[in-house]
Amino acid sequence: MIKGVDFAGRFDIVWIAFGRIMTAKEINQEIDDTVASICDAAVFVSTTPKAGATAIEYLIVPDDAIELVGTLATLRGKADDYTGRIVKAYATLAKTAQTTQDKSETSRKDTLDKDAKRKAFNTWVSKLFTVQESEASQNKKAMADIKTLWKELKVAQKNEDTARCEELNAEIAEVMER
Repeated sequence: MIKGVDFAGRFDIVWIAFGRIMTAKEINQEIDDTVASICDAAVFVSTTPKAGATAIEYLIVPDDAIELVGTLATLRGKADDYTGRIVKAYATLAKTAQTTQDKSETSRKDTLDKDAKRKAFNTWVSKLFTVQESEASQNKKAMADIKTLWKELKVAQKNEDTARCEELNAEIAEVMER
């Protein structure tokens, strides 16, 4: 947390940030450096489009730079806002763990009683930050992988590239066996 301190004998404000005393000028420089680091680290990702749609590319802050966002929030005195966003994201994940989704529906259903919700929540928490994934998440990733490979396979077939077709068929079979 950053705190403004009226430093006796000085007219400028001194800030205590990250366990050290910093002047407003140093804080501003640190903010500029952090913003530049976040912008430099950004990478493009693409959505997985539905049939007939076009993928959308957009920039994100990658995993290895996400802590910089927390640093920026702290430097700007908005650590609570940052924490609030994280809380909302985890609340959404927790809700997902306690509801069901019918294959034909787009919205989630509240089908569990409170005891079942508690059990589902506890299971979800116990799996946080492990390599375990739900079967639904695994299937969703596999389908996205197969869609990508399938498109590549169609291009290879069109170009009559039998070697590439064999490679892609092997990759599709591997994904199907996950």
